[in-house]
Amino acid sequence: MDNGDWLTATSQTLVNYGVLVLLAVLALGALAIAWLYRQQSNSQRELQRELQGLRFELDDHNMQPGSSRQRQRQPMHSDPGPGTDRNTGKTGMASSLSSPQLAAQSVQAPRATHRLHAELELQAYQKIWASLRELHDKLGSFLRAIESGEGISETRLAARTSALKAKDCAQRLRPFYPENIEALVFQLIDNEVHMHLSACAYLDAHENVKSGKAEKSDSAYQSLRDESKLIYDGECRQQLNTIVQAIRYRLANQAVVD
Repeated sequence: MDNGDWLTATSQTLVNYGVLVLLAVLALGALAIAWLYRQQSNSQRELQRELQGLRFELDDHNMQPGSSRQRQRQPMHSDPGPGTDRNTGKTGMASSLSSPQLAAQSVQAPRATHRLHAELELQAYQKIWASLRELHDKLGSFLRAIESGEGISETRLAARTSALKAKDCAQRLRPFYPENIEALVFQLIDNEVHMHLSACAYLDAHENVKSGKAEKSDSAYQSLRDESKLIYDGECRQQLNTIVQAIRYRLANQAVVD
């Protein structure tokens, strides 16, 4: 093959490659244009849906009894007058709310809901804290009665009743306070119930020794009493303080939100 034929073949190959590259570029361009068109169509459809939704809401608002199209407009800062409901603005003849008033109502509604939730949570804390304090005090009286040997039966029953009441109160109010405080509350209740059971086991062992049903073993039942007192004076007191701090922090954050 001479040089002329070689140059001709090379030129033809380059032309073919060029055509292929051009076709590929055109195909990619067509795909890009189709993708952009599809995106624009989707955006337009979304915008149309939003506009239709807004029109529906406006039509629904205008069709409601006492809407702005069916009521006479009042001045923004005028006195509603006697016999007028200051929340709805209605008197013997219906009157409309101005746009600022409607905006104020839309802002006040979430705030009112938040205040209601905060009030329910505060009431839950008040009831739970009262039951926890009663349980802690009754259990302390029981442990002191064991030390003195007086009024054991009464304080034992009172501590058990307080434990049941505290657990029932915390269970009933679970929907109205957060999970982190719920965990702290039930940890404290479980600890105090464990102390009550340990103190009762100590009393039973002590009575068996006194009645001769069991051999005397000071270390066996003395450890139960010491364990109860140690947990009461240490771990449970610290858990009470932790619950107080958690509730204070929660209420402080709610006050900031308000």
